[in-house]
Amino acid sequence: MVLNNLNEFFDESQRLALLNILLKRQELLKEGEYIRISEDLIEFFIFEDETKTKIKENFSLKGLDLSKVDFKDIEISGANFKGSMGARINPQSVKDKNCSNVNFCDVEVIGPFDNCNIEGASFKGIKFGPLDPELLKEYTQSLKI
Repeated sequence: MVLNNLNEFFDESQRLALLNILLKRQELLKEGEYIRISEDLIEFFIFEDETKTKIKENFSLKGLDLSKVDFKDIEISGANFKGSMGARINPQSVKDKNCSNVNFCDVEVIGPFDNCNIEGASFKGIKFGPLDPELLKEYTQSLKI
């Protein structure tokens, strides 16, 4: 059974209880451990609301497998990807090219940061996907990685 809408099955207090269980589990994770949960639950945990257009600000994505999440047209400003796994992001396709205050640690970046807002972003631990070697060199220098 796949839960497409948690609201159909759980009331607000039950959804918050699920979130609290996840947060407690995150605290206990050791380096390299990940929580594998279904796509619909991942989306419930990481997005602000049912529109699924904004990552929860200051919400730790630690230990979550984000390999099935499509970040196209998603607002990621303020997201903390440190300790997550599988996140692949093209900065050109996120909402408004706004990458401000994002912790890109453990993210595989698959596009350039041209004309993106990167104010306050952290690039320590970032991974680069298939980019032109000259472009990669330029980015690592400009991002001070």
